[in-house]
Amino acid sequence: MSMRIRARMAKQGDARFTSHLDFMRTIGRAARRAGIAVALTRGFHPHQKISLGPALGLGISSTSEFADFELDQSIAEEEFRRRMNESLPSGMRVLDARIIPWHWKPLSAVIDVAKYTAQIVAPEEAYPGLAGFVEKSISSMMSEREFFVTRAKDTIEEKINIRPRIIGLSFSLTDECPSIKMLVTTGNRGSVRPDEVLDAIFTGPFRPLGYSIERTGLFMERQGHLISPMEAGE
Repeated sequence: MSMRIRARMAKQGDARFTSHLDFMRTIGRAARRAGIAVALTRGFHPHQKISLGPALGLGISSTSEFADFELDQSIAEEEFRRRMNESLPSGMRVLDARIIPWHWKPLSAVIDVAKYTAQIVAPEEAYPGLAGFVEKSISSMMSEREFFVTRAKDTIEEKINIRPRIIGLSFSLTDECPSIKMLVTTGNRGSVRPDEVLDAIFTGPFRPLGYSIERTGLFMERQGHLISPMEAGE
């Protein structure tokens, strides 16, 4: 009996440096080691029927990577999760899994919003002035209708207005680390890289020592509501 399973996965630690294509290959190999019968495409060079959500930039960790598996067997959701986690390398794991209907659309067709948290690496002596600087920068950026960045592809440079792709920004300062949360469009609605947003915020005299970025959510936006791809697929 064939079936489809959708999994929410984590990619952390050294695994955050795994490319999108290598991530797909890695989970495919893990499925084989786990004895899970992933269906194959037809033709001279068959490949496993596994599809992923929007690509994640190198160096960004995530607790919200999604993958669809088409299987040539029937398996319980918890058994799938357990067997995959026993076979996946360090830094990758299946957090949730559910059987999904055949009529649900592919992840690439439904996911259009991404959520990120960026921890800001800065000396503690900079903290007192950091909140005011970041909040003012965010307020200024969100009040604009246009904010252009330059992207280079091969030898061609293109200016892109990323402002319409930024849904929301917020700043928090805790004892642990200052952080910025961002909600942005992705997929068919156009994407914006977290580092582009951060570079836009930190224009001027203050420059952080670095960032630690994690993707914490991928969603479908429907009538103003954010819905997890684990909950619906149309």
